[in-house]
Amino acid sequence: MNYLIDFENVATNFHELLGEVTTSDKIYIFYTDRCQKISIDQMASIQLATVEFIKTASGKNALDFQLGSYLGYLIAKDTEGKQKFIIVSNDSGYNCLVNFWKQRKINIKIQKGQPGILSGKNAKLAEFEGKFKQEFPNIYQLRFKEVIQVFKRKEMCDIHNELVSKYGTNGKSIYKLAKPYLNIL
Repeated sequence: MNYLIDFENVATNFHELLGEVTTSDKIYIFYTDRCQKISIDQMASIQLATVEFIKTASGKNALDFQLGSYLGYLIAKDTEGKQKFIIVSNDSGYNCLVNFWKQRKINIKIQKGQPGILSGKNAKLAEFEGKFKQEFPNIYQLRFKEVIQVFKRKEMCDIHNELVSKYGTNGKSIYKLAKPYLNIL
């Protein structure tokens, strides 16, 4: 198994998301200057695997792009097509990447943190994202981050109007679903 860890996103609990690690596993930990501390417990849990630390450039989505590029590199190296890949992250931005490779018959998935592991604002955001994905699968696939940006507005009526303008009758339903979560979005 090849694990690609988005360390910025799951630094505190990535080792809990891997399950039993074996000597045949390879773990690639992508990190930046902003997030580079790993605990002894985390190291102990992955010691059987081959571990590579990959320091990436900082910036908006920089780590994500570099992880995605490296994934392509690993897939290209797998000339027999027998490798399995798991991206460990709570970032829904990897969904398109995973779908792209699945369409090409690559054995890949995303391992996200369990809602119980998250706390406070992140747990509420994950809860909202799960409900949104279930209620609006077509919009979720391509536009979840765009919808979240609408909620950065100050006035509730502006949020409502923009959602209706962009998504029609779905906009009203999105607003109704999101209203209890506005304080964390």
